[in-house]
Amino acid sequence: MKVSKLFPQGYCKGVYNAIKVAIETRNNYPNDNIYILGLIIHNKLIKEALDKMNIISLYSKDKTRLQLLDEINDGIIILTAHGTDLELIEKIKQKSLKYIDTTCTFVTSTYEIIKNELSNNHEVIYIGIHNHPEATATISINPNKIHLVENILDIKNLNINDQSPLITNQTTLSIVQIQNITDEIIKKFPHSRISNEQCSATRLRQNAIINIQDDFDLILIVGDTLSNNSKQLEKLAKNKCEAHLIESINDLEIDWLKDKKNIALTSGASTPKAITNQVYEWLTKFDYNDYKTYSKPKIDYNNILQEFKK
Repeated sequence: MKVSKLFPQGYCKGVYNAIKVAIETRNNYPNDNIYILGLIIHNKLIKEALDKMNIISLYSKDKTRLQLLDEINDGIIILTAHGTDLELIEKIKQKSLKYIDTTCTFVTSTYEIIKNELSNNHEVIYIGIHNHPEATATISINPNKIHLVENILDIKNLNINDQSPLITNQTTLSIVQIQNITDEIIKKFPHSRISNEQCSATRLRQNAIINIQDDFDLILIVGDTLSNNSKQLEKLAKNKCEAHLIESINDLEIDWLKDKKNIALTSGASTPKAITNQVYEWLTKFDYNDYKTYSKPKIDYNNILQEFKK
């Protein structure tokens, strides 16, 4: 069985910076309570590793970040790499809490483009995912002038006065998704202008799959199920052959490997390289006919953050 890595792998610049800032904050304030509102990046293994450093992520499917903020009365708040709703930032200031913003520069660049459009009396059609923190933060700039479109059906409900609105997008969407929705928007608003803000890390990983030349019979994507860029990789990979998204080696099912001769391995932009490497090393030693190779290693949380401790 041949196993090939698709590149790039490891953290993108925005993810690396966010984790680095969180660890540095703990080192600089060893006695303070440190909280992350939400998940600093969409990877639960990173959340668990930071929890072990007493950098506590406040995350709940049943509570908004505003509600979670009500539970914090002291300490330092770290804002996530996806961006933060302006209402939430204002509430943090009202509570006189210290906060540190780790918003990715690709996201802040989109903010500036949108703000410039608004200042020139244009409206913005934003292709994104409803309730995703990046989309929520971006829309909060001006909910009346920034219109969220998640799918083609949403385009029918668009009611704007601008004859030449700007079309832009969430940074982690797929190339195909952006193009398909953009094409439909232009049918309704033919004078629309386009600013594709897909981040380079997302684009490079997607192109690595789109441009595959080898005859793979299985593609494995290592990434969190909450990670949109990882889920988009799985969708693209399924157009090529059998494909599965796994968060770690624990999710890799032995039956997937039966009769497989050529496997590709890639990862999302928020996946620790140590987790992807662990999957790769195990696969290179695996033999479906040898039960002794079925045993999987445990996840080493110290190893996950090792590159930040140099």
